[in-house]
Amino acid sequence: MRSEVVDYIRQHRLIYSRQAIEEELTKYGFSPAEIEEAWYEANRLENIPNVEPKARDHEAGEEVNRREAETNSSYIVAYLRQNWTIYNQRALEKKLNRQGFSQEEIESAWEELLRSERETSGSYEERKRKANKWFWSTFFGFFLGCPIVIGLIVRYFKDFTAAGNAFVILAGIALVGGIIGTIALWGTRRGVAKGLLAGVLCSIVLGFIPISIVMGVCIVTKGPNWHP
Repeated sequence: MRSEVVDYIRQHRLIYSRQAIEEELTKYGFSPAEIEEAWYEANRLENIPNVEPKARDHEAGEEVNRREAETNSSYIVAYLRQNWTIYNQRALEKKLNRQGFSQEEIESAWEELLRSERETSGSYEERKRKANKWFWSTFFGFFLGCPIVIGLIVRYFKDFTAAGNAFVILAGIALVGGIIGTIALWGTRRGVAKGLLAGVLCSIVLGFIPISIVMGVCIVTKGPNWHP
């Protein structure tokens, strides 16, 4: 038995199912006997109940299968808890299916996750609402607030050329700041980060709206040095 097979199993058993791991090892040319031996050694090193590969009785086999099922379930629940506020249910399940987990395992993990969430801090919808808190206020604050502030500054420039240059510089600073804020806050204040990201993207795709707001502010306020 090669030690690299044991190391591979220990590194990936919390990420992929046993079936997926064995299929991958088979592609590398390892025989079923070598893979079975490696599982035995990996289980022994991690204090998981084990029996001789060729003499495994029904009861011991059920115990090993139960421990592996619990390991898979714990991984799936942790994966769903980490990503359910970012991706929809279909995308998460598709990703887990590609990793080799069955639909029954995924549905069981969803039930466990939702039960745990209800017991700790409310329903699934409530948790998702809390995770997205401040999204809309941040989005509108960036998408509409930045152009208003830029317009109030630009109106003080003496001619259109200077005003245009100032607008480009200030708009660039706002967009870069929004991107930096998104990255900095993504792990701690996800709702604010998502609002900033949405504001940046909408400002780029729908650029005519911020430009119209800036022009409107300049026209309405009529700064002392700005001549339409």
